[in-house]
Amino acid sequence: MRRKLALLAAISMAVGLAACTKIESRDLIREGNQLYTDGQWELAIEKYNQSLEREPDGVTVLWNRAMAAESIVLDLKDATDEAEVEKRKEYASLALASLDEWNDKREKTSVQDDRPECAKPKPEGEAAPVPEAAPADAAAAEEEGDPDLKAFKQHRLAVLGADARCDDLIEHWRQMHMACPQNEDLYMTIAQTFEDTCGMPDKAEEWYVKRTEDFPDSAKSWYSLATRRFYPLMPDPEAGLPFNAAIDAKTRIEIADEVIGFLEKATAIDPKYRDPYVWRSMAYTQKSLAREFIDPPDTPVDAIEAILARRDSMLAWRETKAVCDIEKIPDCPFEVEPGELFRDLAGDGSSWKDREVNLWGNVINDSVREVDAGKLVYEFDLEVEYTPIVEPVEGDAPPDPVPPPEGAEGLEGEAPLPTQIVTVRHTFIQPEGEDGAPPPDISAEIAAQLEVWKKLKSTAFAGFIEGKGGAFTLVSAQKQFLGCCPPAPLTPDAEKSDAQRLEELRAELAALEAAEQAAADAATQKGKKGKQGK
Repeated sequence: MRRKLALLAAISMAVGLAACTKIESRDLIREGNQLYTDGQWELAIEKYNQSLEREPDGVTVLWNRAMAAESIVLDLKDATDEAEVEKRKEYASLALASLDEWNDKREKTSVQDDRPECAKPKPEGEAAPVPEAAPADAAAAEEEGDPDLKAFKQHRLAVLGADARCDDLIEHWRQMHMACPQNEDLYMTIAQTFEDTCGMPDKAEEWYVKRTEDFPDSAKSWYSLATRRFYPLMPDPEAGLPFNAAIDAKTRIEIADEVIGFLEKATAIDPKYRDPYVWRSMAYTQKSLAREFIDPPDTPVDAIEAILARRDSMLAWRETKAVCDIEKIPDCPFEVEPGELFRDLAGDGSSWKDREVNLWGNVINDSVREVDAGKLVYEFDLEVEYTPIVEPVEGDAPPDPVPPPEGAEGLEGEAPLPTQIVTVRHTFIQPEGEDGAPPPDISAEIAAQLEVWKKLKSTAFAGFIEGKGGAFTLVSAQKQFLGCCPPAPLTPDAEKSDAQRLEELRAELAALEAAEQAAADAATQKGKKGKQGK
């Protein structure tokens, strides 16, 4: 009987000690969690280690220790000091070991499938039937995936990246690529890992090119390669120049041409893909900036380069216009010289009716009148200064400037410009009422805006203008400004004239080069004959 009591006491003592150890272990975990919350990650790890000494089979504590170690690694991600880098590597190893041990020990609700989603077989039609032997909860977990496994992989990858473990990262993504060769995005991930983590730009370049080879019908593959090749053209912000002066002009043009070729492939595949147009506009702009010539040109070569620079600017604008068309951005109002505008309207009052123009002038105070209060339409007179256009007569000398009105004097002895009255018919925006309520009364806001216009010496109004019987009317409407597309740098006539002149200059240059070559050949022949005579 005594032996039984002693055995029972020993068992009770062992159970009690185990329970105490477990309680002590959990208390240490709680202390560690509080330290982790307070950002004291190293002290938290000490508590987690003490907990594991008392309860080696702990599972959750392994995850907590991994998260604390990962926090230290992420905090030292950009460290350059040798001691800090060593510390980061130490805690990265601890984080990875803790994650691996946690994943081995944790309870798994279903059969683990480490393959990426793209490598798993996809059932056709409805979901694949659940095997009879598999419990319903396991089947559901398998169908939805294992969130713990997903978190494990994400944190492991974060530690590898923060500690710049190039070989491990590349091997991870290489395995992913082998499992999912049809996943185009992995090519960029591998390329960026080589570039940013491994510091191996040549290897990164190989994957950019490989992507275009394996996915030749992908607009994004060509776009990514093009933007990468463009980067040498990026100007140095500190230099204050719009181009990279460290690269000679000829090389800049060659790079731009290559980039344009790649981007043309991208837009041929997907004409609605906006980004290639943006970068192609940038490439044409760089070509224009790389043209070297004397202005005004004094040789055929300079004249050709000047025309090519204008042509490149026009091509850059066309790419910008393509972006505007894709995004439905309206054209900016046309900035026209008032003198040219009034001259054209005097000849044909409807010549500008389809082109929105920007007109600057002074609102005449007593001319403001309400036309339609319900539609918020107002009219007022705009006094516009202009320089009269005097057309030259063929064969005559250029005409003298138009004389000022008699007795008129301007600033510093200059005569003021003549003015033209334009009637502006302006419609304000009517805001909508909230939740079906009637539109709010904005008459006070309109009155305040009209007063501002009266006080300003010059105000711009955008609209469509027509002339009739010597009177001009500009129909204008208030808009919510969402941006506008800039006008072309060249008119169609100027572009045509440049093309014709370019042909002439190239023919002229070819003739000059042929004459120079003939003279050089003649001199060579003369030299040979002279030697034979001796």
